[in-house]
Amino acid sequence: MKVAQCVLAAAVMLGLIGSLAFDGWARAYLFPNFSLSSVPPMHGKVAVVTGPTLNGIGHISARELARAGAHVVLAGRSAPKGHETIAAIRAEIPSASLEFLQLDLSSLSAVREAAAELLRRHRELHVLMLNAGVMACPFELSADGLEMQFATNHLGHFLLTYLLTDVMSKSAPSRVVVVSSAASFIPEMLGPKAALNFSTKADVDKRSAPQYGPWAAYGRSKFANVLFAQELASRFGPASGVHVLALHPGGIRTNLARHIPATGGEGLALAFQLLASPLMMSPEQGAVTQLFAATSPQVVEQNMSGAYLHPQARLTKPTKLATASNRAALWALSMQLTAPQRAWFTPHSVKW
Repeated sequence: MKVAQCVLAAAVMLGLIGSLAFDGWARAYLFPNFSLSSVPPMHGKVAVVTGPTLNGIGHISARELARAGAHVVLAGRSAPKGHETIAAIRAEIPSASLEFLQLDLSSLSAVREAAAELLRRHRELHVLMLNAGVMACPFELSADGLEMQFATNHLGHFLLTYLLTDVMSKSAPSRVVVVSSAASFIPEMLGPKAALNFSTKADVDKRSAPQYGPWAAYGRSKFANVLFAQELASRFGPASGVHVLALHPGGIRTNLARHIPATGGEGLALAFQLLASPLMMSPEQGAVTQLFAATSPQVVEQNMSGAYLHPQARLTKPTKLATASNRAALWALSMQLTAPQRAWFTPHSVKW
C-alpha cells in the first residue's frame, strides 16, 4: 500500500509542478486580467475571510478588501495568529477596519458558535470568502469523527455558509467565494467511484487508520469545494443577488505545503521545494483570482455565478466529474453530517 501511495503522490506532484508551470508566476505577468489595484471601492461592505494566516492569500485578501474600505472579519482558529495578521495590516493601512472571529472549521459545534457570534455582531454580510484549508496532512479525525481534510476544507465551510445564508440574502448583492484548487481534478485520476468516498467515523477501525492517501483525500475535499459552489449557486438562483464562484488560485508560496515531508517523505518535499517553488506566485499574485471573484463588477455583468476560475481571474471548465448527480450526492451527505439547526433564522432564498 505504501508503494501505491508513493506512486500516487509522485503522480500528483508531477501534475502539480506542471500546473504550477502554467498557473504560476508566468501567468501573473503574461496574462493579467485583474490586479490588486483593480479592487473597486468597498465602503459600507462587510466581508468575512476564513484562514487569514500572515503572508497567505487570506491575509492579502483581507488587506486589500480593507484597503478598498470594507470592514473585514478575519475568521481563524488561532487568535494570536489572527491578531498578528490584523497588526500587520494596520501597520500598512492605519485606517483599516478589522476584527477577529474565532473559527475552528474542523469542529461543527465551533462553526455554529462562530456563526452565532458573527450574527450578533453584524446585520449585514456582503462577501464570504471561504479561503481556509489544509493540504495532504497525516490521517486524523476531526472532533466529529470525520476525515480532517474533508471536515476542514469542505464541511465546516458548508455549515458556516448555511448558517449565514439569511444575512447574505438580505444583504444582496453579495458574494460567496469558494477557494478550491487544481487538486479538484485528482478524483478524475482515481476514478468516479472514489470521487465521493469521504471517510466518516463508521469507516474507521479504531485500532488503526484506514487505507488513507493524503493527496487523494485532499483532492476529494477540493472537488467537494467545486460541487458545493456550483450547487449553492444553482439553489440561490440569479434573482437572489447572491453570486457564488469557485476557483483555483494558482501555485502560491505559502505554508500550505508544510505537511509534505510527513506524508510524502523528505525526497518529495525536496523535489517540491527545488522544482515547484521557483514557479510559484507570491501571495499578492495568488490572491488576485479570489479578489476578482469577491469584488469585480464583471461577476454580475456577465452573470458568472456558478463559474470556476483559474489564474489570473479567467473562466475555465471544472473537472468533468462536477455533474448534477455528484452535486446532489455531496449536498445530501453534507446535510446529513452537519444536521444544521435553524435556530437563528429562516432562509428564504436557498432551497436547503
